[in-house]
Amino acid sequence: MSKEVKVYFGKKFYLQSSGYWVNWMPIHAQRWVWICHNGMPPDGMDVHHKNGDKGNNEIENLELLNRSDHLKKHWEEGRFDLEKRRLQLDKVRPIDWLKSDEGRRAISEKGRAVWKERKATAIACGYCGKQAFFKRWARFCCKSCYMKWRHRAGLCK
Repeated sequence: MSKEVKVYFGKKFYLQSSGYWVNWMPIHAQRWVWICHNGMPPDGMDVHHKNGDKGNNEIENLELLNRSDHLKKHWEEGRFDLEKRRLQLDKVRPIDWLKSDEGRRAISEKGRAVWKERKATAIACGYCGKQAFFKRWARFCCKSCYMKWRHRAGLCK
C-alpha cells in the first residue's frame, strides 16, 4: 500500500497498486461511502464506479449492481481481464492442492491450531439476553435457547 491517504467519513484509506482505496478493516472506500450513505448493501451486490475511476468515491459516482451485472459491465467496457482474474484466483485458492491429501491435512492442522488459540469472548444470548463466555463463535448460550429461537422464527416444522 502507498503512503497516499484519503479520509472518508472518519476512516483513512490507502491507495493500492490495483487503484482501489482500502483501509485496514479491510474495506474498499467505495463500499464504505455507500454504507455511510445507504446502509449495508444486500448480499451478492457490488458497489460499482459509474465512470470507471476507482479514485472517485463520491456517492454520485457509485451504483449498486448484482455481481453478474457488475462483471458484465466491466467486460463490456473492456476493463475485465479474464486471464488475470484466473491467475489471481489460482494464487488465492490452489484447488488441486486443497483437494490433495497433503492440502486437506495442512488445512485441518491449521484449523485446529486456530481453534486452540482462540480466546473466550463475552456474548449476549440472541434469545434470552444472558451474558456468557465462549471460546467459539456463538449467538446463543445453550441449545435450548437456540431451539426456542428457531421455533419463534418459524424455522422448525
